[in-house]
Amino acid sequence: MHAVVIRDGRLSWEERDDPVCGDTELLVAVRAAGINGADMAQRLGAYPVPPGWPQDV
Repeated sequence: MHAVVIRDGRLSWEERDDPVCGDTELLVAVRAAGINGADMAQRLGAYPVPPGWPQDV
């Protein structure tokens, strides 16, 4: 799968391993997604990523 990740203050389009579902989970194919203002503020370093959260957007 692909993911948008914040790397060195820039948005990076990266290949990631496909997630594996558990017995009570569902994998959904996403055709489009948006980036919100908080994502852009994190990219610029103006909004901190919560501790323990990934850099994936």
